[in-house]
Amino acid sequence: MPAYRGTRKLMLVRKSSTYQGPGDVFSGATAWVSCARAYSAAFAASAAPIMDLQDQAGANPITINVLTTGFVDLTAIANWVAAHSVTTIRVPKLYDQTGNGGHFTTATLSQMPILTLNSLNGLPSIASTTGGATRLTGPTITQAQPYTFSSVAIRTSVPASATTAIASSTVAVGLGWNTANLATMIAGNSLNATANDNVWHSMQGMGNGASNSAINVDGSDLTGNAGTTAMGGALRICVNSSGTFLNGNIIEAGFWPIASAVTDRVNISANQHSSTFGYNF
Repeated sequence: MPAYRGTRKLMLVRKSSTYQGPGDVFSGATAWVSCARAYSAAFAASAAPIMDLQDQAGANPITINVLTTGFVDLTAIANWVAAHSVTTIRVPKLYDQTGNGGHFTTATLSQMPILTLNSLNGLPSIASTTGGATRLTGPTITQAQPYTFSSVAIRTSVPASATTAIASSTVAVGLGWNTANLATMIAGNSLNATANDNVWHSMQGMGNGASNSAINVDGSDLTGNAGTTAMGGALRICVNSSGTFLNGNIIEAGFWPIASAVTDRVNISANQHSSTFGYNF
């Protein structure tokens, strides 16, 4: 896959009364995926593909679109499940909604996350387990600091070492969890913040040097030392560069090749928590 180097600058985006996604409050993402909603009002209006599904045997593939409301077409999923007597919904692909074409995929049935319906505010998530070794791999990115990650996720059990919602495949860079009840932004060092396990969280992380990095959990911001490591390798969800797999669920995740201000991180979190455009949690 091609390497992306971020050169886009942050710009103000005018809000409207229509659907608003995270890209409408903080623009310029290199990659952003979700099994539940749109990155932006423009993507929602396109009614474009949001994910591909297969059944438990890897058969009966279907592409699911986002609706112009901004949310995934749940009726299409329900009809497909009923028509093919699907017992386990596998997700081989989440479509990148930024327009860069950096889709997150796997062709191996055992690696495909399981779509869990009605996870949060009636919307689905993808489930990952250590035993299942699930993962989806996205675009290869070469990006010096600063950069910003985002995710809405839950960890349901704590592995022996840190794991991530979204991370590099080759270097210690990503956003996820450390020991019990701690979220972490990793860029060669771990910047931790309180995030109780078995609870859904919106998480934003920024790598921006040894003292200016940040992690934001549910709108609460903390700055400090996440390290100075550049982003390199492929973006992946559900597994980190050390091969530790997530026990939990992810609804959305993204990467911006730019720094985020505290107001940006707070605004993304508010959008993710929104009862109108987000997950109402």
